[in-house]
Amino acid sequence: MMVQLPLIQSPMSPVIQLIFKIIPLLIFVGCASVDSTPHAKVKSPLTKVYVGPFEKVWQSAQLVMAQYPMRVNNIDLGLIETDVITGESTFTAPEQENRRPGGYRYNIRLHLVKGRTQGQPSVKVSVKKSISLQRDFFSAEEDLPTDGLEETVILYRIQRELDISAALDKAHSASN
Repeated sequence: MMVQLPLIQSPMSPVIQLIFKIIPLLIFVGCASVDSTPHAKVKSPLTKVYVGPFEKVWQSAQLVMAQYPMRVNNIDLGLIETDVITGESTFTAPEQENRRPGGYRYNIRLHLVKGRTQGQPSVKVSVKKSISLQRDFFSAEEDLPTDGLEETVILYRIQRELDISAALDKAHSASN
C-alpha cells in the first residue's frame, strides 16, 4: 500500500516572490554600459550675458586672462585668444592629478559682443576651448571634447571681477 503525502507548498509572501522576479531584471539592466568619464562633455562654446558697459566687461576679461599666454588681444573685434597651452601650464580640476599625455594641448578663445538687455548695455561673452592630442610623431592630431570646467571658471571669474569693480566704484563714490 502506497501512502500519498500531500504536496507541501512553502508559504512565500508576495513580496519575496516579487523580489525573485526583479533580481534577474536588475542583473540584466545592470550590465548596460555607463559613461565612466569623470565630467560630462559639454557643447562648446559656453556663453554668458553680463549687464554693463563693454569697456568694463572687456577690462574684467583682460584681468581674468592675464595668466594665459596671449596670441590675439583685439578690442575692436572683441576677441581674446590664447597661445597654445601645454605641459604643466594646463588647467586641471582640483580633484584631478596633472598627468596629461605629452601631446596634449589646447587654446582658449573669448568672443565679446555688444548688445542691450532690457534697455541696458550688455555684453555676451562666449568661451571656446579647443583641445587636441597628438599621441606620437606619426599620428595626426585628434580633437578632444572639453568638460567645460575651465570655461565655466573663466566666466565665473569675469563676473567676480565685475562685482569687485562695482563695489570699488560704489565705495569710491561714497567717499566723495
